[in-house]
Amino acid sequence: MFINKLPQGLELKFNELCRPVVESCGLKLYFLEYQPTNKLLRLFVMDPKTQSAVIDDCVKVDHALSEPFMNSDWIPDGVILEVSSPGIYRPLSMIEHFKISLGQMVSMTIMGQLPLDLNKNLKPALAKQKKFRGSLLSVDDDQVELGVEELKVTIPFSIIKKAQLDPDFESLIQSNKNLQGGRS
Repeated sequence: MFINKLPQGLELKFNELCRPVVESCGLKLYFLEYQPTNKLLRLFVMDPKTQSAVIDDCVKVDHALSEPFMNSDWIPDGVILEVSSPGIYRPLSMIEHFKISLGQMVSMTIMGQLPLDLNKNLKPALAKQKKFRGSLLSVDDDQVELGVEELKVTIPFSIIKKAQLDPDFESLIQSNKNLQGGRS
C-alpha cells in the first residue's frame, strides 16, 4: 500500500475538478479512483461531521458535477460517474484517513515483520503476526500505534499492505442497549 500516494494523470485532473465541487456541497472528498479501461470514475464522499454520506449527498454531488463535466474538454467520452459513501469498512490509504479514524477499531495487514526496535515489549507470537486488529491510538507522519491485546503496537506506514476501519459492532450494540435502558 502506498500511504499518501499522490494522484497522477487523469486521476489528478479529476481530483482537481471534483474536490472543490464536493466541498461546495458541504461534503469532503474522501477518495477517488479512475479506471481508464472501464472509463469508471468513483468518488467516495462524506459529511465531515458524520463521516458518512447518505444517498441525497451522493445525488447532490452527482448533479453538481454535471456542468463542470460538460464544460471540460479533457474528460474522456463515456465516463461513468459513481458517487458513494466510503462505507463502514472504508480503506485507510492516506495519513488524513488515519487521523480522522483515531480511537476507532482498525484492521491492518503488514508486509514483512514488525520492527522490533519500535516494539520491544511484545510477546513473540504477537511480534510475528501479519494481521492486526486494534484501536487506533496515534498517528504521525511515519507510523501508527494500535492498541492490541492491551499492548501498544507500532506499525510504520512503509510496511502496511492494507488498512481499513473494522468497527466493533458488539460494543456498539451494547452501548445502544445501555442508552435505551436495557431495552432491545
